[in-house]
Amino acid sequence: MSKLLIRRVVVLLTALFLSVSLFAQGTLSIEAPKAVTAGEDFQVYFKADGKISDFHIESFGGLEKIFGPTTSVSSSTQIINGKRTESSTYSYVYLLQAPNVGKYTIPSATATVAGKKCRTEPFVIEVVANATPQSGDSNVDSGDIRLLLTLDKYKGIKGEPVSAT
Repeated sequence: MSKLLIRRVVVLLTALFLSVSLFAQGTLSIEAPKAVTAGEDFQVYFKADGKISDFHIESFGGLEKIFGPTTSVSSSTQIINGKRTESSTYSYVYLLQAPNVGKYTIPSATATVAGKKCRTEPFVIEVVANATPQSGDSNVDSGDIRLLLTLDKYKGIKGEPVSAT
């Protein structure tokens, strides 16, 4: 290969990598449980991969806002084979409560993320009735507590976070 052709390939690959990394910035997403119990408090996260400004959400689709928004920033640095990469996640967090059984839709939220106008997709949360003991166990009385624990992963790796609800 000639030196000119090698230079062109290197410039083309560099431009491609830069455009992919720039395209990936400026996203806004919502994280919330898909199902909750009536009367239960739960958190809804609006997360972005860049600094958030002009954040706006009209309502929470019938869910009651208990508290919020609070803001947070988490940063991560990785060094792999001498290559350093850094990332930051910016969040708006709300504490909500589901008043009644049914399906609720949190409408789209809008914000400017890293100079780019972004919008979330509407998010549906199903609210179910409070669970009562269904077993014929005679040792269960009205003072006992029934706990339903839901994990986001079936298997994990040592040191990997597992979310429990």
